Amino acid sequence: DGWLNPLRNPNLLLSEDLPVYDLDISKEQMDIIEDAIEQAKKQGWMSDDMKVWANATFYHDGQEYDAEVRVRGDLGPHWEGPKKSWRIKFTRQELEHNGEVVNEPVYLDGKRQINLIIPNDRDYVVAPFVNQLMREEGLVVPRDKFAVLRINGVVQGLYYEVEHFDKPLLAANQRPETTVFD
Repeated sequence: DGWLNPLRNPNLLLSEDLPVYDLDISKEQMDIIEDAIEQAKKQGWMSDDMKVWANATFYHDGQEYDAEVRVRGDLGPHWEGPKKSWRIKFTRQELEHNGEVVNEPVYLDGKRQINLIIPNDRDYVVAPFVNQLMREEGLVVPRDKFAVLRINGVVQGLYYEVEHFDKPLLAANQRPETTVFD
């Protein structure tokens, strides 16, 4: 994080050919997340009951998505500092179809949920390499890439984006729908 680090300059990140995601999270919703983090800090890890979802609006490529967000990761490095790992789930939206209102799932490039992982995580370096090797061998691998995140207009920096392992992943890989074990 030294001053000579070229990735420290947020304008440089925004000028590269990386996707830029914007999250708008209200103060009240961010307080829900921060309260869960404070509980987890006292305990030393984040249990499943502390992984609370907050409402947010996600923007990318001129599109607006209703979303739910939460911090990702059981251990402190993912959520203790100012930069946090995130899980983003795109919520269903009500659409009118043949005169009926139906709830339709919403996807970002075919993904129902994404994980944005901070650079401190060991998977940040290893996972893209391993995923590429497995992809070359024809195995089912979550779609991944690097992206820039802004929260409420503030650049958070570079993240490793990886698709959450769920049924849309199987569909994208033309595999039959089945129970997914993680």
